[in-house]
Amino acid sequence: MDELSRKGHILLEKADALYATASYRDSFKLYEAAAELFEELEDWEMHVMARSRVGRYYIKITQYDTALFYINETAEIAILELSPDHDWVGYSYDHIGTCYYYKAIYHTSIEFYQKALKQRLHSLGEKNEMTARCYNNLGNCYLSLDNIDQALHYYQIALNIRNEILDQKDPSFAYTYTAIGTCLSQKGRHDECLNYFKKALSLRKENYGIEHPLTAYSLSDMAMIYQAKKLNKKALPFAEQALKVRIKVFGDQQHTTAHSYQQLGEILMDLSEEDRALIHLNKSLELRINIYGEVHPDVAESYRLLGGYYSKIKKEKEAIKSYKKEAFILIQIHGSSHQALAENNINLSKIYQSKRELKKALITCQKAFTNIISDFNDLDIYTNPIFNKKQSYNIYLEILSLKAELLDYKYLLDGSEQDLMFAQYSWSTCLNIIDDIRNSYLSENSKLNLSEQVLHIYEKSFLNIIQCYQLEQNDIYLEQAFVIAEKGKSAVLFSQMNELDARKSLMISSELEQQENELRNLLTQIDVSISIEESKKEKADSKIIEKLENQHFDTNRKYEKLIEEFEKSQPNYFDLKYKRETISLSQFQIEIKTLDVNKKSAILSYNVIQNIAFVFLIKPNDYKMTQIELGNDFKEKIDELNESISFAEFEDFELISSDLYQILIEPIKNEIKALDKLIIIRDSVMSQLPFETLVKPNQKKSDFHSIKYLIQEVEIVYHYSASLLLNSIKSEKINNLQEDSFLGLAPIDFVTNKEDLNSLHRTEEEINFVSSLFENSNKNHITFLKESATKENLIKHCDAYKFILISTHGFMSEDENLSGIYFTSNAKESSNILFTSEVYNLKLNASLVVLSSCASGKGQYRRGEGMVAINRGFLYAGSSSILYTQFDIPDESGSEFVKLFFQKIIKGQTYSKALKQTIEAIILNPKYSPIDWASFSLIGC
Repeated sequence: MDELSRKGHILLEKADALYATASYRDSFKLYEAAAELFEELEDWEMHVMARSRVGRYYIKITQYDTALFYINETAEIAILELSPDHDWVGYSYDHIGTCYYYKAIYHTSIEFYQKALKQRLHSLGEKNEMTARCYNNLGNCYLSLDNIDQALHYYQIALNIRNEILDQKDPSFAYTYTAIGTCLSQKGRHDECLNYFKKALSLRKENYGIEHPLTAYSLSDMAMIYQAKKLNKKALPFAEQALKVRIKVFGDQQHTTAHSYQQLGEILMDLSEEDRALIHLNKSLELRINIYGEVHPDVAESYRLLGGYYSKIKKEKEAIKSYKKEAFILIQIHGSSHQALAENNINLSKIYQSKRELKKALITCQKAFTNIISDFNDLDIYTNPIFNKKQSYNIYLEILSLKAELLDYKYLLDGSEQDLMFAQYSWSTCLNIIDDIRNSYLSENSKLNLSEQVLHIYEKSFLNIIQCYQLEQNDIYLEQAFVIAEKGKSAVLFSQMNELDARKSLMISSELEQQENELRNLLTQIDVSISIEESKKEKADSKIIEKLENQHFDTNRKYEKLIEEFEKSQPNYFDLKYKRETISLSQFQIEIKTLDVNKKSAILSYNVIQNIAFVFLIKPNDYKMTQIELGNDFKEKIDELNESISFAEFEDFELISSDLYQILIEPIKNEIKALDKLIIIRDSVMSQLPFETLVKPNQKKSDFHSIKYLIQEVEIVYHYSASLLLNSIKSEKINNLQEDSFLGLAPIDFVTNKEDLNSLHRTEEEINFVSSLFENSNKNHITFLKESATKENLIKHCDAYKFILISTHGFMSEDENLSGIYFTSNAKESSNILFTSEVYNLKLNASLVVLSSCASGKGQYRRGEGMVAINRGFLYAGSSSILYTQFDIPDESGSEFVKLFFQKIIKGQTYSKALKQTIEAIILNPKYSPIDWASFSLIGC
């Protein structure tokens, strides 16, 4: 190598080093100098390489037309001086494709990316990083064209290649993780997306440090997904850090800096900091126009966000003006078919709705359908396009639910039955789409979030059906209303139990089942470890959290692949897993009769919407619906009732309890007065109401022992939904074939790192007493007390016993993962706690689990799902019924209660009858008040 050539190589090495540290302007000068040297030497391969780097620089600083001219010239040199099949021709095609991608000319971009891919497959083969990048780039284009499935296809090919050829710490993986995460986010699977974004950020921080533009991309992605999850306070620091990095590296005149200003403005707007938001949004628009000119998707996006800003502060004229500017740009770029245009028309429709211009709102909403479905052009508002699953579920659902809402509103104003009926048809389609969306999610948290996000659709759909019923007085609408109410209750728990039943019925191979158990347990352990570390707040170790999140990501990918293997190896598995047979009223009655449910039983199902309770009273031979006004202070009354129970304040208790009785029971008292048993399906804030404590008004009693409670009139059992109730009844029929057997655990003494817990000496007597009942009846029994009452012994033995009693301390945390119950400590850190998330992994064949621990029914209330607490986990794990506590209970009375309850059980009483008789006995004891019995509630049958 002569001196000039050596000098050129040194220049290239220095330039590459500068580029890697984001010193782009300095690297550009050295690349240009190297290109001139190699041209003088007629070393065309190195000349083309250096020129390609210069072209890459022009792309980086967003001078796309200059870049296109320069890169096309470079491609011509490579074809002429090297060969049409040379690697550097492929690089040129790749860079040309990137220019068109950033200019939003996606089909031309695809054409050049395909050329690059063809060349690289020819010269480099499939198993090469540059080939993987081509697949990644093609995925980006299809994602921009809203073809998410095609994008995921290309991203998965890229990921498979990288898995085979690269070390897992290679930063190239971050591109694909980011891409896949973005697709998942567009499908609404935000928790799964978050895992991919965290992994990408971790890789980039490790390889590039925090102050690098690629790391800034990941920081911005993290802000974006927290925005999507409505966690704007979490999003803010990521967005601020991304902007800080970009200004330091690029200054103001760069498209990613403009994006950061826009993202910060959007977050600040959601945090109601409107003045700061407007400054950032206008800054972003100004930068984007300077960089791109007036016609570009990013400029359109800035107008969209300004439209949202003006809409939020009720400046409709300014909002419409901004949205129309957005639409003008989008039509020039995409034509009339693009999701962004659909979103634009949705936003305009909502403004017309707020202005009560309903005709305009409906036509604009209908136009949104034409934007996402290319062969649909019908602007008749009484026509809906057939949903094409290649489209985004979420955007179709948003358009259709808005249209249904507008038609309902139009019916209220005009009284047109056509509006009401077509709204009903549209709502029905919405509910089917929600089922499909839920079935596409793997993460439980994503499903729970979906239940909260779509609850308004269930509510509005329900109200629409009630209007249809009131109009026509046809009972078929009551049946439909019941189905909708059912669909909106505990759908996540229902789908989880469906999945469990699918595995049982198909007899998944023991090897696959074991792998699934191991991976699920490992994921739970990692989740708990992350939650424990994060709960330390400012003392949390970010490196430990990052390590655990990486471990979670890798384990979750293995789990997802295993589930795919389930579905491939068992063709019926998918259908069984996602079977959502929401039962009708008449079907429900038939099922109840078939399962020999007591004719003197009834189901009382509450559906609460806007302070109105719609109550379905279902008997084996009859049903009716009653509408009850709850009042604006209904929740406060429940809170006051529970407080009066906790503090044994009789006068307050009698007043509030009788008031609630008047509201909830008085309207249906004649229908339930001859019943023996009520199975109550609570809704909304009712999940915290102990119906057992309700009392008739005007009893003129002076203490807790002389007053008559609802529980003394009728047995009371709870459940999450009618469909889940039927599951419990069917399970109970199977469990009744088992021999009676008993498993009891009580740690008694507790040592924890967090708090001092009182010893529960009475629990030893409690467990031994119940165990002796089974021993005296020659029933199988086993107990674990003190040192032997470990979590491990519960896990090991819980599948072999019909009755399980756990007597211990329970606790609730703000983080659902960190609620749980205590067992005996051992050497392993945190191994004395059975966390809520771990309960779901237990394998039970129990008929009844009794949780004799404080507040085992307390948890996080999730709209659309009810109370998510540890008792729910035992139901999923396989127990037909759960006796749990809603409040903290005194040690003495709690033990006395459990002993009395099991005395009834051993004599053959049903669980609800045993519970009623136990409560009646406790009520008569003058030393006890409702706190000693009202806490105990039964979920089951």
